[in-house]
Amino acid sequence: MKAMIASDLVTMKNSMAQLVVVCLVVAAAMAVMTKNLLVCMSALCAMVPFMYLFTISAYDEMNGWERFRLTLPISRSQVVFGRYVGLLIVEVLCDVLALAFAGLITVVIGALPASMQMPELTFQGNGPGLVFGVCLRVSALILFVAALSLPFFMRYGMTKGTRLAPIVLILLFSFGLWAVSESGFMNAVLPGAWETLQQLFSHEDASSWVASMIIIGVALGVYAVSAAISAKLYQRRQF
Repeated sequence: MKAMIASDLVTMKNSMAQLVVVCLVVAAAMAVMTKNLLVCMSALCAMVPFMYLFTISAYDEMNGWERFRLTLPISRSQVVFGRYVGLLIVEVLCDVLALAFAGLITVVIGALPASMQMPELTFQGNGPGLVFGVCLRVSALILFVAALSLPFFMRYGMTKGTRLAPIVLILLFSFGLWAVSESGFMNAVLPGAWETLQQLFSHEDASSWVASMIIIGVALGVYAVSAAISAKLYQRRQF
């Protein structure tokens, strides 16, 4: 599995360097335009892993690399789990990058004259709990997207998988909404639940930390289940 992780990271080395630079410029522009630290941090946590997921999957189909890789001393399970772990590593590194970027902005703004201070662009203005919470929640979202997309990519390849995954996701989402509405759950529970969620995600307190940890925990669980499913599907794939 280590060979697969190293292979993916080396393959994406040049593209990732360019992508990180572009994302940093975009994040800086978003910070200036929105005057919101959380928005630019969310962009950094999401853009690079999202592009990594689709770019590395597309590279598999270039020049027959996916077929040639199976002739090397690496099992199909190692290919799948290596891809999942590689994406998880990239997500963690992007979270660290987002926090470092936010820290740099905080230091720069702290050095400005009092008349130019913008507390909404600093750790102090947002609260450490809210800042870290945003990283965890955005990371959870990316893991959910990857968990739902990678089984299709592993079974059908990037080209066909990108056509099938959105259709299945839309059908599942539509069926879920229909099932919830027919059961009366929305009228009975959701109004109060929505207010509770707003309180959990807009305040820096113990409940916000707990909510963020629960969400990332659920995302990691779904991600692990997705990896196991992808491994089974990839075993049956014919090239």
